[in-house]
Amino acid sequence: MNNLTEITICMVLYDESEEIILKTLEKIKNFKIIIIDNKGDKKLKKKITSKFNISTYYLSNTNLGFSKGFNKAISFCETRFAFIKTADCYIDENNILKLYNYLKSNINCGIVSPTSYDEKGNLTFNAGNLPEKDNYDQILKVEGNVCAEKVLGASMFVRTEDFLKVGLFNENLFIYFSDDDLCKKMKTINKHTVQLYESNCIHVHGISKVKNKFNKIYLRELYFTLDELIYFKDINKNKVNRLKSKITNYFIKILLSLLTLNISNFIKYYARVYAYLKFIKKTK
Repeated sequence: MNNLTEITICMVLYDESEEIILKTLEKIKNFKIIIIDNKGDKKLKKKITSKFNISTYYLSNTNLGFSKGFNKAISFCETRFAFIKTADCYIDENNILKLYNYLKSNINCGIVSPTSYDEKGNLTFNAGNLPEKDNYDQILKVEGNVCAEKVLGASMFVRTEDFLKVGLFNENLFIYFSDDDLCKKMKTINKHTVQLYESNCIHVHGISKVKNKFNKIYLRELYFTLDELIYFKDINKNKVNRLKSKITNYFIKILLSLLTLNISNFIKYYARVYAYLKFIKKTK
């Protein structure tokens, strides 16, 4: 069997630049590809499907987010292996096949991810610890494979069977901490997570068509804060209580930012407060 026929590339789109999407598709065009477009852009679909052979192209009438979007993609997947990747992760056929060969040869591995670099060749955040750990944000500058607690959600190669077995991505998480949660769940079926040094990708970190910087600030703060509260709700109630206790402080910062006409800070703290209130209402 041709190795390419055993692999499906799963991508979720939302507001990435057309240039980035076309560039990433050109590198993976020989694989089966499933696209979930959370923006429901019919013009983009027409342009992409005229250039590339897409197995499934799903236009969503609402923004499903990262977790629901990739779960939807997996629901269309019919191959043994799936490569979960974002559009801003550039990886070619050769590097994907290295991931495939490693996972196929290592039954105890549940997720394998390439080593990620930025466009200047600098190592970006890759394998590391789960966010429960103090050194969660530490960048591991390594040479060689790493068996880690987590890898980056922008590029995760999995067996479809394992992904289904652990219950997919947690759909209560919109975008953040979804990768952490999945890596943790792989442990429950005795599967480890590996960053493969010999396979690499370039991650350009979400270059978007959205030019309104205030909208970007609002959405990032809203979803990060809400997902953080949801992620820690069942594993660290003390941390959740500490996060919730910041609401009063954020109200003060909102007033100060209005007085100083600091619009960016106003939007940031407003989004955080709104997220806290949504979380409290949801968990009552």
